[in-house]
Amino acid sequence: MAPAVRTLVVLAAAAAVLGTVASWFARVEGHWSVDSAVWELMTREVARRGWHGLWVENLARNVDPEGRFFPGFFFVRVDDRYHFSFQPAFALLSAPLYQAFGRLGLVVVPLVAALVVGWLVAQQTEKILPGSGWAGAAALLFLTPVLLYAVTVWNHLPSVALLTLAAFLTWRSGFHAGQRLALLAGGLAAGLALLFRNEAYLYGAATVTAWILAARPQDRWRGALLLLAGFAAGWAVQAAVNWQLFGSLFGPKAESVAARQAAGALDLTYRLWNLYLFTAAPDFSAFLRGGVGEGLLLFAAVVLAAALLGLQDPDRRPWLAAAGLWAVAVADAVVLARRTQVTGFFWVAPFTVVAFVRRPLTPPRVFLWTLVLCFGAGVVWTASHGGFQWGPRYLLALYPLGVWLTADAWAALAPTTRRVFRWPATCLVVLSLLAQAAGVDHADQGQWRATQALRTIRDLRTEYVLVGLEIFAWDFAPAYGEKILMTVDSQAELEQAVRQLAASRIQRFTYIPRSGLAFDPRVVERVRWGGSQYRVARDVSSGGLRAVEYHLTGPGRR
Repeated sequence: MAPAVRTLVVLAAAAAVLGTVASWFARVEGHWSVDSAVWELMTREVARRGWHGLWVENLARNVDPEGRFFPGFFFVRVDDRYHFSFQPAFALLSAPLYQAFGRLGLVVVPLVAALVVGWLVAQQTEKILPGSGWAGAAALLFLTPVLLYAVTVWNHLPSVALLTLAAFLTWRSGFHAGQRLALLAGGLAAGLALLFRNEAYLYGAATVTAWILAARPQDRWRGALLLLAGFAAGWAVQAAVNWQLFGSLFGPKAESVAARQAAGALDLTYRLWNLYLFTAAPDFSAFLRGGVGEGLLLFAAVVLAAALLGLQDPDRRPWLAAAGLWAVAVADAVVLARRTQVTGFFWVAPFTVVAFVRRPLTPPRVFLWTLVLCFGAGVVWTASHGGFQWGPRYLLALYPLGVWLTADAWAALAPTTRRVFRWPATCLVVLSLLAQAAGVDHADQGQWRATQALRTIRDLRTEYVLVGLEIFAWDFAPAYGEKILMTVDSQAELEQAVRQLAASRIQRFTYIPRSGLAFDPRVVERVRWGGSQYRVARDVSSGGLRAVEYHLTGPGRR
């Protein structure tokens, strides 16, 4: 079977598997990430209202005309409009698919993007290790978190597809500035990725840096200018969109990141937390509690393997290097057996540790490693922790590069060393596959819990729903329009919101406290306005939520 045919077979099999998982996920309304819930709302609004669906209005404006209690975490206010702060391209592309296929249409764009990345990885893997292009595609689509992000409603993979195309074209230029079209197209692809995610700024800068270090001296600056020219053309497209929506060339997300970085430019502790979370954390919840000691102890296996593979010639002492791979396999088995929310890069794709194999530096290797290190460092320095995720979602664009580097490392090994590595490497591949299965299971359970919570919200007897944590309110984004959501982040805000509800003669509302059973319902009952006050009419817990229903009493009652 010809290599191209084998690659197509793998892509077809991946499409069938991804389509099956996506269909399974689409059977319920909830989302495992609040971001995905907001993406559904944004896409739904665009499908209903076209360009005007890129913003919503404050449904509680008769109670809260200033928008103080509007859950604005994912929004930017422009006059009376609340614009989604996400880049709009994903919603605009997904809206007709959502109209045609319902919730399943929401994952068409990421699924197709994953297959495109798989094809790109296969093409270059074939160059690195002839006859193995299909294996590169299979590794990316079945052994990395690309699988999960391909079947969930998120905008990462369209960006990753364009960024991988940028790296692919730059590499295919042979690092010669005479390949002007390839370099311009590579820069353009990275610039167009800004239509989806702002990590493209970092990837574009990393690509130019990697080019400068990998290219011949006489080609460095001419090629860099071509890449920058292409990137500028792509940037201009997103700038025009952001100017139209926000009157800003960069958009609110990029501006907020820049402002946060300016405010904490010297906060090294914050960056070290990010480094741990994105590379080594075996449990996101433990990270939030500050429990990193055990995570670092487990990560010592990865450090050991990298040292045994990279600081000595594995062909001279293959059994010693293989011991490092076995150490990673044991540590990863421990991590996955705990069924936690894993975010560390190597724990969800342990086979990529093979990429550390020592080998002579060539222009392609200099290019790939520089791109990995510069982009990774940029994300660690600028990103937030990213919330609930499987694997480091901000570093998703590194997995195609990781597959290429792993294939290159395997190709560089002597046949006798490959035989020694075969069993530990096979174990790492199996663990990588199990990691993706664990990620799908984790997301499925999260979606079910979110669905139960969403049903609880829909079953409430009140129109107004007050939520005790701003970002938490958008877990119920699919119910937007059915319920009027308001949020408070302190007791003082809760009391003020209750006064405004009473002043507007809202006869009843439900409060969802983030403290759950610890919340004292009398906090609301003690608030008075014009002789009126609210009394508890119902206090129930369902779908993982506590819902306290209040009815107005006194002169304001109708």
